Amino acid sequence: IMPERIYFGMMKYERVILIDLLVGGDTVRLFAVHLQTSGIAQLRHRFRKDYDRDAPVEQILGELEHNSSIRAGQVGEIRAEMDASPYPVILAGDFNESNMSSEMMVKLKEKWEIISTSSNTFMNTATPKRIDYIVLYKGNKAACEVLGTAVPSYDEINVNKVSDHLPVLVDIKK
Repeated sequence: IMPERIYFGMMKYERVILIDLLVGGDTVRLFAVHLQTSGIAQLRHRFRKDYDRDAPVEQILGELEHNSSIRAGQVGEIRAEMDASPYPVILAGDFNESNMSSEMMVKLKEKWEIISTSSNTFMNTATPKRIDYIVLYKGNKAACEVLGTAVPSYDEINVNKVSDHLPVLVDIKK
């Protein structure tokens, strides 16, 4: 079945791709997302380039708060698509959020069950974080059993050459 892309504003990386998958005779709608980044790396780079110093703490905190609010709005934008789905819905991807009590995560957990591991998925900073998730929508017939979940390590593959995120796996049974 043909996938569909939805872009948030003009950013080419913040988007959602949805696809209907036929799994054992049942259709499942998968939403793969990349939500707004924290914006901190870009802010710090801009300050180092323009002012030859790091960004002030107040601006960093403001950027974090602003971008967290954008992520919450992005989740709201795709909620109507998910509510209207005639199929069970799974949402997976880079949520760019590690704070489980943020506005976005609080709203998300109202209608979603996090089924992926709590292991760190982003190792490209001094403090590794969990920012990638697989969640199951509670709003339709998406009941399933989680058989296992992992963030695998690959000794034979340098995952950092492929992505700055580690893969997140969930084995489910309907």
